[in-house]
Amino acid sequence: SRDDDEELMKAIHDALQYVYDRRMEGDVRVCTTDYCVKDAEAGNADLFTSVPPFLNDEDLANKARERLLTWRNEYAQGLYDTGLLHWMVEQPLLALVGDTLLVHGGLGQNIVSYAQKVGDKKGLSVEDALYDLTNRPFTSFFKEGLNDAKGEGESGVANSIKGRMKEGFAFEIILNIVQHRGYFDKQTGCQEVESVLSYLQGEKINRICVGHTPRDYAEELCGGKLLASDSSLSRSFRAYGNHYCPLNDLYKNDAMGQSCSMAEFVDKCDGSVSLLVRESPEHEWPARVQHLTMNELMDLGETLDEL
Repeated sequence: SRDDDEELMKAIHDALQYVYDRRMEGDVRVCTTDYCVKDAEAGNADLFTSVPPFLNDEDLANKARERLLTWRNEYAQGLYDTGLLHWMVEQPLLALVGDTLLVHGGLGQNIVSYAQKVGDKKGLSVEDALYDLTNRPFTSFFKEGLNDAKGEGESGVANSIKGRMKEGFAFEIILNIVQHRGYFDKQTGCQEVESVLSYLQGEKINRICVGHTPRDYAEELCGGKLLASDSSLSRSFRAYGNHYCPLNDLYKNDAMGQSCSMAEFVDKCDGSVSLLVRESPEHEWPARVQHLTMNELMDLGETLDEL
């Protein structure tokens, strides 16, 4: 920790508070010294040049901008040094586990249809075609990048993902997996779930499990065929949503705006997890999952410890 870390953190929180209270999230971008997401044509402003306390304090703005970049680099370096980044690269973007398709945001009907066509041409199952289109290029790309952690040379991780991950529309497909939210459309969501599952009948897949759709507790939708597993376990997310509100009293100001001051921050996590168990490999998977709250999960853990 540097001597002025707290001062700069508080200044950034104050600036974000200003943005949140005026509902300006879509109009302001955070620009660092080496990478700027500012989109001038769309009229987006830079946090460090357009928002107080940086608006009339160029020195403070420059210090905060550079420190934010330092924090980002240190965070990334920590992921690398601990080996966590290497572990993350080994994890699949989508997986078929038991009778469930696990995916981050969703899998569009057009994507699984394309995977089937690719599989037919290559003599692959839909499952193997999906792996070939997503997990394989993703893992290969980042493993190559990790060999050059500083981002130097043609294989550096600093190079454009979109520019280099071109094979088989890998970038577009992976983006769909992360960003797709069609399952939650009240009119057509369950129809799309049914359609996607129809392509996976040969894999005996009966449900889709997604995250990144935060609710108070894990829920089953579409007659049990869609499991929304993100139950807002994070204490800060439950209190403030996607807002970067200060959790440390040192960073809070005397006039905290409505977006950060109204919610009650609790000391322990809440939410629920979903449990899917079958009696044996010979038995069918149950039609519905069991939802366990955090307290029930802790009780279950204590019971298992006693066995």
